[in-house]
Order: sequence, then C-alpha cells, then structure tokens
Amino acid sequence: MKFFCKREGDGLTSTRPALMAAGVLVTVVSIVSLQAHKVSSVSLITHLDTKEGTYLFDAAMEVIPSDDDVLNEQIPPEAAAREFAEEYLITMFDDVEQAPELEISVETASDENTPPELQQKQVLVKMSGRIPEGSEEFLLYLEPTCPMAVVMVVIKDNKPSRRMQVILPGEYSRPVNVLPVMEGDPFIAAEGDAPAASEEIRESEGDAGGRSIGALLAGWTGFWQATFLPLALTLSIFLMTTQRRIVFLQLAAFMIGLSLAITLAARELVLMPSLMPMITAALLVALAGECLLHRRFHFWRYPAFLVGGLGAGWLIAGFALPRFDLSQGGELSLGQLIAFVVGSELALITAGLISAAFFLTMGRFDWYRKTVVTPVAVVLVAFGLFTLVEPFL
Repeated sequence: MKFFCKREGDGLTSTRPALMAAGVLVTVVSIVSLQAHKVSSVSLITHLDTKEGTYLFDAAMEVIPSDDDVLNEQIPPEAAAREFAEEYLITMFDDVEQAPELEISVETASDENTPPELQQKQVLVKMSGRIPEGSEEFLLYLEPTCPMAVVMVVIKDNKPSRRMQVILPGEYSRPVNVLPVMEGDPFIAAEGDAPAASEEIRESEGDAGGRSIGALLAGWTGFWQATFLPLALTLSIFLMTTQRRIVFLQLAAFMIGLSLAITLAARELVLMPSLMPMITAALLVALAGECLLHRRFHFWRYPAFLVGGLGAGWLIAGFALPRFDLSQGGELSLGQLIAFVVGSELALITAGLISAAFFLTMGRFDWYRKTVVTPVAVVLVAFGLFTLVEPFL
C-alpha cells in the first residue's frame, strides 16, 4: 500500500526543508543548553538585617564548562548562574514572592597547577533587596525542576543559625522570623513588677498549649494535604486480604515508619533521600499491582509498608513543618513534636477505620474482588505510575 500517491502541487515537498530546518534548530539549541556551562553545586549564605530591613544572599555556584570552547563562549558561566538564580531560587516573605537584584562575579575555583581545560569557575551571585514592611517570616523555595539540593546558612542580625539547612527541590526552607527585636532591658522593666511577670508566665504557658494544639492540627492536615501517597498506601493495605490480624500488622508497620520519619525529619537527624518520593510511588505500584495478580498474602508486604511509612512521613514533614509557626529558636519543642506525630497518627487511624468499615463490609459479597478490589487497585497503580514519571515530564 502506498501513501501520499497524489502528486498535485509541491506543497509536501516544499514543506520538507522547513521541517528539517526547524528540527535542526531545535537539536542545536538542545545541544547548546545541555553541553554549555552548567551549575553543579550551590551553597548559600542568607543575611537578614531586621533593623535596616534588608536582605542579602551570597550564593557560591560551582560551574562546569563543556569541552567545546565555542559553546562556552555562547553561554558563559555568568549566564548559567543568572538562569539558575532566577529560575530555581524563589525568595518569599510571608508567602509573597520577591524580585531581588542580582550582582554576579566570576572567580577561578581551581589552583594554578590545574590544566586550563580542567579548571572550574566559581560564580558569586549576590541577591539583595529590602524586607517588605510588616513582614513576619522569610522562606526560600526551591523549584521542583531544580537539578540539585541547595545548602543554606542563615545569619540574622549578625548571628548565624546553629544548623545549616539542606533544601531539596520542591521544598521550603525553615521559616525565619524577621520582625525587628524590641530594644530595652526586660530585667529592669520587670523589677518591682512581680504580678505582671506572673501574668506573662501564664500567658506564655497558654501560648505553649496553643502551639501544641497547632502542631496537632498541622500533623493532622499534613497527612491529607501533603500528597495522596499516604492515603493511597493506607487503601492498599485492605486490597490483598481483609483478615483482621494481617490488616492490623500492616497498618502498624506503616504507622511505625511514618512516626519514625517525622521524628527524624523534625530533628534533622536524617535528611530525606531525594529519591524517596519515587521509591514510595514504586512501592505503591508494587503493593497495589500485586492485588491484581493473585490473592495470596506474602510476608514481604510488612517491610514494604514500613518503608512506605518512612516515605509518607518524610513527605508529610516536608510539607507541613515549613508552614508551621515554630516557637522561638526555629525548632519544634518536644511537646510540639509529640503533638505533630500524634496528629499524623490520628489521621492515619481515621483513614484506616474508614477504609476498614468499607472494605470489610464489601468483602462479604462474592463480587467484591471484581467490583471493588480491581478498580481501586487499577486507580492506585495508575496514580503511582504517574507520580514516577511526573518529574520527567
């Protein structure tokens, strides 16, 4: 069979050179963008001056050149650093995006003995601006398409923070209070005013109780709002079998992993692996997909749900903690941490009870697997596959 047999006019022939030229142009642009200078690592020092109402970011970017000098001239290291700063580093005060001014300079990061073709250049990017009047907190957001994590240290009013931050793509930094510090000696003001001091203590205790309730609600809402993965994994527990003992053990393994991950993330004892969301999505595909193949329960599902709980806990902490109004010092207190974990566990228990009421009731009917299990498993597998391929779209 032959196609395009009709040869009237030269429309098809005349469009071929244009299509070929467009294809060559796209290919050349892609090659230039892939092979020219590109940023390989970023370290950031954030200076916040609450008295003067200004901020300054000192970003040191390691830039790797390509093997082609022509491409390096077309896209110099300054252009690569500027593109990275403008596209991936989002400065925010009270959730309002800012547009800082950029000042870029280039230094050689290699020593004198390094051959010219192997020398690396370090680009210093200064991003400065004024803190909007009345702003309460500062956040740095890293775009999800960013190819790397960013290390940041905050210096507020010439006092560096005790811990550096590692910001992963798609996450916020820890919020930093930028309200100006009130001058004056609180001890002198408190002399001879014991009743006022006692009242302040009572207010602080009430404020601490309010923060614990806020942490409980943050953990609860984080389970539902962070991502669909925690709820999807909870649903997959009930697809293979409705035996109460097996369901309970799977739910317990999932809860242990979730609570452990939230605790580690809140205390910054272990950083979440960058591939953890994809690992969690792959586990969802395996756990839900197995229910489409057979009805026999396998022991490997217990550790799989433990790992799934770790992934879900890290995702919940990464979403909810940056949005939570932390106490002074920028860290969760022990009471707030316990309340946050309990809130997430209560949300998981609620999801488990609702799922149990539905699946255990439906499991009594002969059409249960065909009408309930199969459609739910297909939806969960589709969601897991979409989560896996979404970063590459």
